[in-house]
Amino acid sequence: MSDGLQTLLGAGLVWITVFLTASIASGGLYVAFRALARFAPPASRGAVLMLYGLLPFLVATLVVCMLNFASLYSLLVPEHCHGAVCVPHPPEFAAPAAQAAVGAAATLLCLSTLFCLAAMQLQRRLRQSRLARRLAEPSSGYRVIDSGTPAAWCDGLWFPAVYVSRGLLDTVDANELQIVLAHEFAHARRRDNLARLSLDWATLLWPSAARRTLLKDFAASAEQACDAEAAELAGSRLFVSDLISRFETTAPAGVGAGGSLNDRVAELLESRVYADRSALAPWAVLLLLWLSSAYLFTRVAHPLLEWFSA
Repeated sequence: MSDGLQTLLGAGLVWITVFLTASIASGGLYVAFRALARFAPPASRGAVLMLYGLLPFLVATLVVCMLNFASLYSLLVPEHCHGAVCVPHPPEFAAPAAQAAVGAAATLLCLSTLFCLAAMQLQRRLRQSRLARRLAEPSSGYRVIDSGTPAAWCDGLWFPAVYVSRGLLDTVDANELQIVLAHEFAHARRRDNLARLSLDWATLLWPSAARRTLLKDFAASAEQACDAEAAELAGSRLFVSDLISRFETTAPAGVGAGGSLNDRVAELLESRVYADRSALAPWAVLLLLWLSSAYLFTRVAHPLLEWFSA
């Protein structure tokens, strides 16, 4: 097997192993990080949760980069020699032909499975969005669905659109409609649907209970952030909370309802003051987790690869 294929095989094995291990660890630690994430205001809490969910992907990618650029990790890997060569170097990975073939096939199968699952989910979402656009009637900046159920939601990934049912238009006055639209346009501007889908992909190998909790927390933070933007436009948090209580919207193909109605109203009415130092704590922990995980996995991966091919 050529040196290039050996390098790709080694990188693939490292990436998959680190991604799997880090996913399990991140899911197991999420209960503790969840408590810390609440120090961040809703406007940035979603980004905190997103980056936590992306940690396994980011760590695995950084470790692969570190292993292939010896100058980046010369202080991380214990000094050792290969014959007369004692300088910092990428792992000496040269698996026997049979092992390399099996490893290459397993690596390709794992990556292909992850890609196919993501592609199928993306295709399903795009199909739903196309159907909604065909059924909707364009209006002033939003689209109208001919349904008697009062509802409003944001749908779409890269170019999200806001949908409103005729039932909602018949129920609210002009001022209330502007508040509802402000909430949904906030989802569109934040690209919450795309972020939610990316988080869904990134946590595919998480323990299922932790994954469900993280996705629910992300959706709740998105709803609360958009509620706050709508309240700023309305100039009254109480007015918006009353509107939420009357019409708790759900998005059939979008962000969806996040958390309970009581939690949304409580977050809006409490007007919590988030201290600057406390709000920085989740970001500091994220950076620490990323760097420490990359350090640990890089130190372990280098000797393991060389031992595997010995």
